[in-house]
Amino acid sequence: MKDSRRAEQAGRLDHIGVVVADLPATCELMKELFGLQPTRTVEVDSKNLTAVFFDFGGVAIEFIELRDASARRQRLGDAGMARIEHIALRVEDLAAAVENLRRAGVVMTDPAPVEAGGRRSHWTDPATSGGVMFQVCELL
Repeated sequence: MKDSRRAEQAGRLDHIGVVVADLPATCELMKELFGLQPTRTVEVDSKNLTAVFFDFGGVAIEFIELRDASARRQRLGDAGMARIEHIALRVEDLAAAVENLRRAGVVMTDPAPVEAGGRRSHWTDPATSGGVMFQVCELL
């Protein structure tokens, strides 16, 4: 069952990650503007961040707040309040996808995949992937 679910949902947009300066305010805005409720919250202590996901028409929008103020300012850059950080693509076989990317000259930001939120993921270094950070993930 799990393998058929993974295959059925592979090869699709998983979510769009947006770094925000104020996660509670962003969540309230999503409720007020679109009537959306969070579908899940993920704490990633190793990355010192909290992420809240909202489902919007079958695609999740992930709002990310870094707990460390200087790291948050660095990731937000000149955007100030929010900026799209990455686009997450779901694959059936993460190891094979990462190997294909590496053969094409794409560098991953971490040597090992990160497991969080029911996914195993790698992120691309935007300098090697056309200026866009991609999260390549598989369902656990």
